[in-house]
Amino acid sequence: MVHYNHDRPGADDRVEVRTVCGDSESVTHTILRGLAAIKNVPVVELDPLYEQLETDALVTLLNHAQHSEGVVNVEFTLDEFTVVVTYEGDVYIHTGEPTVATISEGH
Repeated sequence: MVHYNHDRPGADDRVEVRTVCGDSESVTHTILRGLAAIKNVPVVELDPLYEQLETDALVTLLNHAQHSEGVVNVEFTLDEFTVVVTYEGDVYIHTGEPTVATISEGH
């Protein structure tokens, strides 16, 4: 399931897609479905996710959080989009800047 959120407060020109992980679907495929939706292309036209992201590390981290009942959200940039993956398996992809503070070099 893919949801578009064009009415997010404070994000006038931001486009956001929320993709829910299916019961038998991997989180990496959920990310690909969300990217395909926001780019308006078929999933098969996207580059493999493992070429741009350490997918095994992401899956391991999220599985650990789920089994230990921890709350972990992972945020990263992919192409021109910010991707947020929640411990519950939801994937949010949006245009614009990341929502988590970044650390500048030298600080």
